[in-house]
Amino acid sequence: MIASTLSETPCKITYMELSKRIAEIRAETGLNQSEFGRALGVKSQAVSQWESGKTKSIKPVILEKIHRLYGYNPWWVSNGRLPKKIPRGRVVGVADSATGYDDEGRSGITIRSISVRASHDSALGFEVQHTEDDDQGVAYYRKDWLEKKGWREEALSIRPVSGSSMEPALYDGDQVLINEDLRTPRHGMVFAVASDGHLEIKRLQKRGSEWWITADNPAYSRFDQRLESLEHIIGQAVDKNSSVI
Repeated sequence: MIASTLSETPCKITYMELSKRIAEIRAETGLNQSEFGRALGVKSQAVSQWESGKTKSIKPVILEKIHRLYGYNPWWVSNGRLPKKIPRGRVVGVADSATGYDDEGRSGITIRSISVRASHDSALGFEVQHTEDDDQGVAYYRKDWLEKKGWREEALSIRPVSGSSMEPALYDGDQVLINEDLRTPRHGMVFAVASDGHLEIKRLQKRGSEWWITADNPAYSRFDQRLESLEHIIGQAVDKNSSVI
């Protein structure tokens, strides 16, 4: 995934068997099963089993290697989630979270996903939830890169972008890295904010003495709204992983 610093449609899925996706990758790269297996560090029999359907899944470290070598989105290879190909960036991708390392031995960190839900038990009317469920969209970052940025692992969370309200800064399917240590509003910066029991990724604008939650896409400007409370700011968006070049 390409990474850079800096709602409303579900992720698109292609309903194709894993076996057919692997065969398609081989066809497009022009490799036979032996050559493909050799590049990935597996035997040709393993490739044959993927393509025959005998093996229904691929280890995360192999998915990451396919991405690094040929640019295929690990999520597309594993479950058909579009886009099919994505540029390579600083995200470790689907490195083996059980070991915490990618295939080059670099330590990786699983970034949990974040959401909010309405809650009558909270004085704010909502509560923040975190999960490491892959279906909710977790991400894996290199530990050394995060440490260089000075960001605490415990304060980081990931949120997938849905819809077109933040285009051209953010596109549907992008993943935004949220730093929950950074909750002080800044004019013109993108934040995760709780609004009407939902988590929104929007740009904050200072209008007079008030803070407003705004969209970048002019077609959504009518939905701009005043920030109800500074306590509704969950964290600042500090990085994104995008399929759009």
